[in-house]
Amino acid sequence: MKVVKPKSLLAALLFCVLIWLFTLTGAWLPVGGGAYIHAGDALVYLAALALPLPQAMLVSAIGCAAADMTLGSAVYILPTLVLKPLLVLCARSLMRLCENPILQDALICLSGILTIVGYTAADVVIFLLRGGESGVMETVKNGVMFNSLQALFCAALFLVAAGIYRACIARRGKKDEKSA
Repeated sequence: MKVVKPKSLLAALLFCVLIWLFTLTGAWLPVGGGAYIHAGDALVYLAALALPLPQAMLVSAIGCAAADMTLGSAVYILPTLVLKPLLVLCARSLMRLCENPILQDALICLSGILTIVGYTAADVVIFLLRGGESGVMETVKNGVMFNSLQALFCAALFLVAAGIYRACIARRGKKDEKSA
C-alpha cells in the first residue's frame, strides 16, 4: 500500500476547496437557460496536471458536487460525480500523448469536449425526466452553446494558470539545483 504524504493531502484539500470556490463564481456569471460560466473547470484541469490521478479525480468530483449543492443545483450532482473524474482521466490521458508542456496543456483543454457532451446529455435527461416532451432539440442546442462557452472560458483560464504553474515548478527546480 502506497503511503500518501501529508503535503500531498494538503495539496488535494486545497484543490478541493479552490475548485468549490471557483465553481461558485458561476452564480454571478449566468449565461441563460439556467447555465452559468465558472472557473472551477480550469482548476479541475490544473488538478489533472498537478496532482496524482486518484486525488485529482476525487477532488474534482467533490469540489464541483459541493458547489452544485451550494448553488441549489442538486439535480446536477450525479452527472458531476461521473463527469468530473472522467474529465480528469481524459485530460491526463491526452496529456501523455506528447512531451512538450505547451502541447500537453493544449491537449488537456480538448477534454472540455467531455464537458460539452456530458452536460448536454445530462440536460436532455433532466428535461425528459421532468416531463418535457417537445423541446428536446432546443435543450440540445442551448446545452451545446452554453457548455461550449464554459469549456472555452475554462480552457483559456487553464492555459494561463498552467503557464504560471509550470514557471513556478521550473523556478523551484533551479533553486534546488543551486542549493545542491
